[in-house]
Amino acid sequence: MLRAMPNVGVEVRRGVICVAGDAAPEVRAKLELLGHVVDLPDGQFDEATAIMGCAPAYVALAVEALADAGVAAGLEPELARELVVETTAGTAELLRERHPADVRKAVTSPGGSTEAGLEALDREGVRAGFEAAVEASLQRMRG
Repeated sequence: MLRAMPNVGVEVRRGVICVAGDAAPEVRAKLELLGHVVDLPDGQFDEATAIMGCAPAYVALAVEALADAGVAAGLEPELARELVVETTAGTAELLRERHPADVRKAVTSPGGSTEAGLEALDREGVRAGFEAAVEASLQRMRG
């Protein structure tokens, strides 16, 4: 038996498709046309889906919030969205090469504006919010 779960990125052939079970070579080849295929044990399917299936919405929310903050700071909406979307796309490519913590540290100058922003995110509980989102998704899947 084969189980496969794609995320929304398959629309642009950059999705993630989790696969549990044996995929015939021709099936796997077709899935690979849609993005990155990850084999995993069936017992980890829910956990993987809670991250890769839901993450596009979480990332989109972060992009939306950053663009809205840019507008509130005085940027035109189209410009704010463009800046955040293109920054996100470039960061995603960089994350293919480097660990997320390394990218974060490279951008964070001691005492600088990024450090101040990260401290504000920590105070507001962003990391805990993401953890809670994954747990809520898992509970719904298993519920």
